Amino acid sequence: MNFMDMRKSGLPSSLFLKILFGCITSVILLALFLVGAWILGSVPSHMLEMHRLERAFADMPHPIGTTLIRSYTYFGEATTAGNTSNGCYYYTVEVRLLKGSLDEMVKYYERASEHVSSAIVGSKVAVLSVTKESRALLSDDFFLSAVMEETLLLGYDSAYLVYAKKVTPDMSGDFRCWD
Repeated sequence: MNFMDMRKSGLPSSLFLKILFGCITSVILLALFLVGAWILGSVPSHMLEMHRLERAFADMPHPIGTTLIRSYTYFGEATTAGNTSNGCYYYTVEVRLLKGSLDEMVKYYERASEHVSSAIVGSKVAVLSVTKESRALLSDDFFLSAVMEETLLLGYDSAYLVYAKKVTPDMSGDFRCWD
């Protein structure tokens, strides 16, 4: 017997409406539950990936004589307004005082970064001198641009950024990766 037959057979209209309302409410709640599970289910996987990148970067050796000034981590969408994101961005950044030449630092980190790249597939380690020219190169990357700007404002003339970055196309419902 379907709802219309029940209605025609003399089922009180209030009971019919209660059953209909209950069915519609159940479908809506089920849909909300499934969407919520999809969104919340991806958050722990992204946080685990961020933790792995942080650990691998923390275990990477740094040149003797350099000094850590500040460190940052970031996860989310990292392009400037007007540009579209192609996924989730993971960063871990250290601002360090430079001892020696930047070329020496780049060569050092090329060797040292193999540890990070092998631990976190798809990640890369890079070194940037803290200068206004370097900041101009980062115009499409708001996070690194903000770190560079802050470092310049604090007046660290002989500083450099060393960072590990990973971009993954898997947004999986994590709202932090959406434009």
